[in-house]
Amino acid sequence: MTHSKNILVTRELTDHQIALAGKLDLSLTIEPAIEIEYRDDWYALDTILKALEKPVFAFTSRHGVEAFFRLRSTGTQFPENTPVYAVGNKTAEALQQIGMEAIVAEQQDGTGLAKKITDDFLANESLKKATVLHFCGDKRRDEFRQFL
Repeated sequence: MTHSKNILVTRELTDHQIALAGKLDLSLTIEPAIEIEYRDDWYALDTILKALEKPVFAFTSRHGVEAFFRLRSTGTQFPENTPVYAVGNKTAEALQQIGMEAIVAEQQDGTGLAKKITDDFLANESLKKATVLHFCGDKRRDEFRQFL
């Protein structure tokens, strides 16, 4: 006689993951541990974008990508050929899903991303007057900003 195992999951699962749990005789209770709220008022960022000569976008979370997607869906215009950086492969994949290609540093953490951006700025004359706009969640770590 087998007994189903009860599992508490603290994030959303895909249909495939839920089906797999059923095949493994796992009983799931799905209760998200965090709730994400995105701003509705993008006026401040829209104003900053209009004032920048050369923006560069840096993403250190998939939630930052989602926020950017929401900003973009408001009709905010972005300069063409804006360099985009992602902290790691998962964040780069999230950007790719919204039609953006990102540069990912070899060292996939905030410090590695900051080093990559710094190296690129020093090596590329067109980035000398660029401004980095950092898209992140509210639980961000400080290494990225401290290094830059």
